[in-house]
Amino acid sequence: MQWRETARTAAVRAGTAATLAASVAFAALAPVEAQEAGETLLAQSLTDGIAASPLPDLRRGRDTLIGSRDYDTALNPAKAIVDAQREQRDALYPADLAALGFIEGELRQTDDGITHLLEAIELVETAEGTYAPMLVDYYRGLGRTYI
Repeated sequence: MQWRETARTAAVRAGTAATLAASVAFAALAPVEAQEAGETLLAQSLTDGIAASPLPDLRRGRDTLIGSRDYDTALNPAKAIVDAQREQRDALYPADLAALGFIEGELRQTDDGITHLLEAIELVETAEGTYAPMLVDYYRGLGRTYI
C-alpha cells in the first residue's frame, strides 16, 4: 500500500515539475513588453471589477449567515443582492433568487419563497434546459419551503 502511495506521489511531482518547466520555457519566449501590458490590463480589470460591484461581498456575507442558520440576518443582504440586479442581471442572478427563496422559506414567508424559487427555476430552464443539474437544488429548496 505504501509503495502505491509513493508511486502516485512521484507521478504527481513529476507532472507538476514538467508543467512548471513548460510554463517557465513559454514565459521566457514571450516578449517582456507583452507580458507587462497583459499584467497591467489584468490588474486594472480586476481592480475595476472589484470596485464596481459590492455583490461578491454581499454574497459571502449572505452565504456565511445561511451557513450559520441566521436566516433573519441573512434576509436583508439577500434582498439587497436581488434588488441590485433588477435592471442588469449577472450570471449568478438565478442562484441569488434561489438563496432568497430558501431564506424566505426557512422564515416561513412561504409565498415569497415560492415566488423567488419558481422564478429562479424558470430562468435556469430557459438558459440551460429542463434537465439542468442545477435545478435539483432549486427543487429541493422549493420542497423545503412547504415543510
